[in-house]
This record gives sequence, structure tokens and C-alpha cells, in this order.
Amino acid sequence: MQSTHVWVPVVLLALLGCGDVRPSPVDDFAGHGLEISPGPSGDANLRATWNTCPVFEGLSANPSALNVGGVASLVVIARDSDNGPAPLKYAWAVNGVRVTGQTAPTLSFVCQSVGEVTIAAAVSDGSPDPGCADSASVKVSCQ
Repeated sequence: MQSTHVWVPVVLLALLGCGDVRPSPVDDFAGHGLEISPGPSGDANLRATWNTCPVFEGLSANPSALNVGGVASLVVIARDSDNGPAPLKYAWAVNGVRVTGQTAPTLSFVCQSVGEVTIAAAVSDGSPDPGCADSASVKVSCQ
């Protein structure tokens, strides 16, 4: 989480209808927060925190074409510039069906039948905002 400090005169808060200023943590739906507390000399101290969402940098399948029974190794490269609010977690799906128990940035996929398979990966940093996850997909051809 990143944070910043902002000093706002109490008079301005009163004009905005804030009235009496007391320590007050406020959280919103996206992992952002705002804490208001009395500051020096009659000012109010506002402390804002926000989450930077994770970003995919790559998804690879090696090999991307293989025979039935063959194994493809999939690897996600993702980053989270603020490393929070939690460590990155990964979710995998094959042709839209979630692969349970797989939360690592790697997956071994075994071709079960002939055809093209779409393998998707999503990365999340624990933010409650569903829009804060990133995803990508790759096609694997089973022959």
C-alpha cells in the first residue's frame, strides 16, 4: 500500500460540512482508505492509502503444441508495485473450468484429448475490488 499525507485547515473542512474533526478511519470498497485526525495548529491530518493493482507481464506455455498425454509447462510473470495488500495469488482455468488448488504462478497441463485448449490465468493481490485482478490466456494445441 502506498500512502500520502495531506494537511487541510479545519476551516476548509468546516466549509465542506465536516464540522467536528476527530480521528476517523474510513475504508472504501477497493482497498483504499482515508484517515482523518486532528493536526497541529488546528489543521486536520488526512492520511490516504490506496492499492496499486497487479499487472501481467507475460504468460507462456512450453511447448504450445504437443501430443495427447504430453505435458506443457505454463508460467505467469506478474508484478505488484506496492506488494499488497497481500502476496500475489494466481488462479487457473482450462476452457473456462477453474483448476482447483492451483495458486502458484506455474501450472503443468496434461493434454487429455485432441484439440485446441485455452488456458487462462488470473493474478490478484488480495484487494476486495474484483476489477483489481489481471488476467491473460494462451492456447495449447493437443495432437
